[in-house]
Amino acid sequence: MKKLGFLSVFLCVPALFVACSVNEPAQDVSKYLEKIAEYELNIPEPSGLTIDKNSNSLWTVSDHNHTIYQIDLEGNILFSKQIETSYSDFEGIAFDHDDNTLWICDESENTLLHVSRIGALISTHQIPITSSDNSGLEGIGLDDNSNICLLQEKNPGKFIQLAEDLSIKEEISLDFAADYSGIYFDFQKEGFWMVSDQDENLFFWKKEEGLIESYNVNFPKAEGIVFYDNKFFIVSDSMEKLFVLKIMEK
Repeated sequence: MKKLGFLSVFLCVPALFVACSVNEPAQDVSKYLEKIAEYELNIPEPSGLTIDKNSNSLWTVSDHNHTIYQIDLEGNILFSKQIETSYSDFEGIAFDHDDNTLWICDESENTLLHVSRIGALISTHQIPITSSDNSGLEGIGLDDNSNICLLQEKNPGKFIQLAEDLSIKEEISLDFAADYSGIYFDFQKEGFWMVSDQDENLFFWKKEEGLIESYNVNFPKAEGIVFYDNKFFIVSDSMEKLFVLKIMEK
């Protein structure tokens, strides 16, 4: 198992970063995250978010009624379907552009569900991780090589990359947030955006370099993230809203 500890000494660029301790991520004081829109969602406890670039739409999942929802960029429901399964603790969703299917992670059973765009269950896959109650698989995304990447929420927080056969290829311990609730791969910057619902923060992280950037989102229970068209789309579980945000220069 590969582990990356957070650096206790952070090399700061003058006028860009505030010095930080071992438990506090770097904050770029020359930039900030600005909310540019928010939309009510008629979805109970939305958890997880992904982008379908083919249709310019988003997908989210409810951990209240094990239903997938396709929504437009303003949160309007385009399609919904309850998945017929015994699994019911859906916490993350990712759209696979290779075959136009969806991957969902169930936290209570640490299981991946592979489903079609119309909600038909294709297969399930148990992920062999150890977790305490309510701290298992929380986020899911695909990287530039279509590898499935997972977040274990906490105790401990982990980044997990799967191999093509869905076995665990790599695990990296994370220690820059209280928990990890959503993940999205940035194809231009070649790293991962993550959100923490407990810290109410947005992070940019790379496997080899660790934490790069951190921003406050200023709303509770951020549990799914997409970066698209130079904007962040983030769902709040407790507020049942879709927020649109953008990094701005001071």
